[in-house]
Amino acid sequence: MGAAKWIRFAVLALFASLFFWLFYIRYWKYRDCIAASKSSCVTPEGDNLISAGAFWIIPAIVFVFFALWTVRRRKATR
Repeated sequence: MGAAKWIRFAVLALFASLFFWLFYIRYWKYRDCIAASKSSCVTPEGDNLISAGAFWIIPAIVFVFFALWTVRRRKATR
C-alpha cells in the first residue's frame, strides 16, 4: 500500500475527527438542555446552542465513510 493512500486516510480521518468534535461541543454535550428549552440553550460560557448543532454529525459520517473507502480501495488491474 502506498504512502499516498495512508496520507489521504489520515487527512480524511482528521476532518472526521474535527466534525465529530464539533458535533460533541455544539450539540451532544448540551442535548438535555436543548431538548428541555425547545428552542435554544445558553451554556455557562455564554454560547447560544440550538438543535441544528446535530447537523455536524453528517459531515463527520461522510468523512469516515470516505476514509474507510480510501483504505479499502484496491489498485485497478490492467
